[in-house]
Amino acid sequence: MAWYKNGTVAISGVTVTGTATNWTDNKSGIGPGQALLVPAAGTVKMYEILRVDSATKLTLTSSAGTVAAGSAYAILSFYTDSIPDFARRLSAQLTYYQSQMDGWQQIMTGTGSITIDAPDGTQVTLSSFKKLTTDMGSKADLINGAVPVTQGGTGGKNQTDGRAGLGAAASGANADITSLSKIGTSITRDNWVATDGITVTLDAGTNVSYNNKAVMAITTHNGLTLNTSFGYAIGADGAAGTSGPALICTDKNSYTRSWKFLNSSGIIATTSGNITPGASDERVKNIVREITEDEAVRIVLGLKPIRYAFKWSPDQIKVGYSAQNVESLDPELLSITPLTIPDPEQPDNPMASVTIEDGKVVDPGEIGAAYLVPVVQQLLRRVGELEALLKQQGTQP
Repeated sequence: MAWYKNGTVAISGVTVTGTATNWTDNKSGIGPGQALLVPAAGTVKMYEILRVDSATKLTLTSSAGTVAAGSAYAILSFYTDSIPDFARRLSAQLTYYQSQMDGWQQIMTGTGSITIDAPDGTQVTLSSFKKLTTDMGSKADLINGAVPVTQGGTGGKNQTDGRAGLGAAASGANADITSLSKIGTSITRDNWVATDGITVTLDAGTNVSYNNKAVMAITTHNGLTLNTSFGYAIGADGAAGTSGPALICTDKNSYTRSWKFLNSSGIIATTSGNITPGASDERVKNIVREITEDEAVRIVLGLKPIRYAFKWSPDQIKVGYSAQNVESLDPELLSITPLTIPDPEQPDNPMASVTIEDGKVVDPGEIGAAYLVPVVQQLLRRVGELEALLKQQGTQP
């Protein structure tokens, strides 16, 4: 005899519910008319199977009462080595082989994923040949293909294309980095080391009057965006002496301020005029001549000291001279340079500016010191001469 005893059962009336059973497996030979045996109170009760409803459900021809879940059972499926036994085994094998052939037919001709039954009854899902071909078509062919980023690849067949696909930069020196953002690690040094830190190499080519911007800070505040750049300014003649480090701040619209530190002279050229270092050593000067007393008297008598306030800062009173006044006395004391100043017509817009292309700049401190000295010297000499004359005439008190 052949017995089927896999799993356990629970019975309610004519319904038998199995756990871990596979009553529809044709190789087991479970079918109508067979006997279901269930142990009960010192005896074994036998019931006839009316039909097999599923792998875990049977219907009996008569009620078996109530049997708790987890109970053992046995089904007498057929007599071993009998003709019915052979017939069932042959039918089960042929059915299984046919199901396998049907499965492989779907694998070879289907379009998606195919599910087939393994010999132990486990269901296995496989890709059809067409699906495999389609999937592999979007992958690298190991010779000329590139795996797309969306498929887990780099999108390139070499380092350059791979970095471009991933948006990544190479290690070491880079010529393809156009921006850096969200750098979370600070770079600190205990002492100034000119060769340490972040290095940016800029090639200005043959350009003149050109600003190379190496590092930029973008600041956004109250709807205003300012770009502050540090770099290098190439002079108008392209010479190193008229070039130097530069700091530029702009809103890329109406507001721009710049400070250029010229290599040779040490002058800081700004959009509002030049800042000249006060070097007194004769070795750094081309002395044209000394200022004569008559010349000094003429300049001092012609100067018109004024109290004034800049138009963009009307409450801040200053004293000095106007460049036009100095120009009328000696044009050589004047510097002509573009002046970018706050727009007085838009006092409520701190970013609005206007540029006076032929801005006139003088150094009032320099003029005062240089021309007052000869005048004072002349006065002191004349006072001395008068005192001597009065002494000779005996009229000096």
